[in-house]
Amino acid sequence: MYLLHKLFITLRTVVRSCTASFSIIATFSIVVLLVLVRILIAYLDMHYKKNIMENANSASILFGAAKMVNNFSHLGDNITNYSKNVVINNAKNSIRNHIGETLLSASIFDKSDLLKIVDHAKISIDQDTASQVHMRSQQSDLKNNHIFYHMSVKTSYDYHVNFLKNLFNDLLYNKIVVYTPAFLSMETRGDIFSFVQFIVDLSGSMNCSMDYPPEQQTLSSICMRDKKRSKITALKNTMLLLLNSIDSISNSRDRFYMGLVGYTKEIVKTIPPSWGTANIRKYITYDMDAVMFGETNSAPAMKKSYKELTASNRQGFLSYIFRHRSKVPHFPFQKYIVFLTDGENNLPKSDEKTLKICEKAKKHSIRIFAISIHSPRRGQDLLKKCVGSKEDYFNVIDSSSLRNVFQKISTVITQNKYQVVLKG
Repeated sequence: MYLLHKLFITLRTVVRSCTASFSIIATFSIVVLLVLVRILIAYLDMHYKKNIMENANSASILFGAAKMVNNFSHLGDNITNYSKNVVINNAKNSIRNHIGETLLSASIFDKSDLLKIVDHAKISIDQDTASQVHMRSQQSDLKNNHIFYHMSVKTSYDYHVNFLKNLFNDLLYNKIVVYTPAFLSMETRGDIFSFVQFIVDLSGSMNCSMDYPPEQQTLSSICMRDKKRSKITALKNTMLLLLNSIDSISNSRDRFYMGLVGYTKEIVKTIPPSWGTANIRKYITYDMDAVMFGETNSAPAMKKSYKELTASNRQGFLSYIFRHRSKVPHFPFQKYIVFLTDGENNLPKSDEKTLKICEKAKKHSIRIFAISIHSPRRGQDLLKKCVGSKEDYFNVIDSSSLRNVFQKISTVITQNKYQVVLKG
């Protein structure tokens, strides 16, 4: 008892001293500062999570819209109420799954929280019949069929701050709600034709595996050990998947006009454009291969493909007599170039020539898809400058990403016109 009394007197004396007063104020200030810092961190973290959720919603609704367009195009004119509901439900499931995949890749949500966000996501897809009726009344060409859908995704997340045994939990609690509306307009036509030119790098480095270092690609002689894992094998497999996608469309032989140019330092293979996929499929299946020690110059192949795609624009009487060229049919083609390489041109001058042709092609409304397979920096820069939009440039480093790229390209060249407008 005496000791406790003595301790109490000592503490009272210390507290009354100036030093103790300063210590208490300093300690209190530090505690307040730490609390404010923690609140600020929580605030920034909350807004960061909200931004990630907004991006996931936007990406997922675009993904779901592309799925709808793809499925409606496969159905053609045979769209019943039942098939329409199946397409919509499939799109909703695709959106929900894509939200989960996108948030998972961000690595900022616990698994339990992520599952709650995905499970509680509200996805709405409703047809806008009023706009559709109005559009039809304005149309003179009855072959056109416009389809309109209102789409929306709403996700939420209960944000809590675990600080000082939840002392500030109620104060800092906030329910993050992200609502993303969109409008899908799709035009289906029975007379859309696609003209596709493949430009394929067949230089020696295509014998290397997908993960082969770009800076060592000139040493192509050591890349023949595992042909099954080579870039050329992965390319052949994915191109065949693209052709399968085209062949799955009704009347594909009458709608798709396709050619191919393979190159190293010069053109080594040409498949003249023709209707359907048969000629290109035969070449890919039986003959397509990389050329040992072949160097790289993309300019001649790009020039050849550009001339094929624009041949119908130059066909006059004199050119018909004095020049031998492919007789391109006169159709309102949607024109595409699929340009693929795993390296860089040996000479910078070849880059300049290639880019000049890219610019000409874009002026003629030719859409260029450029695919870099683990290319060096200069090769990537060439492809980025060649395309008309950054969305049409792809950099892949494995077989899986290459397949995904060709699936995206397939969706574009096999589907009818559509537009998705995010209204949020």
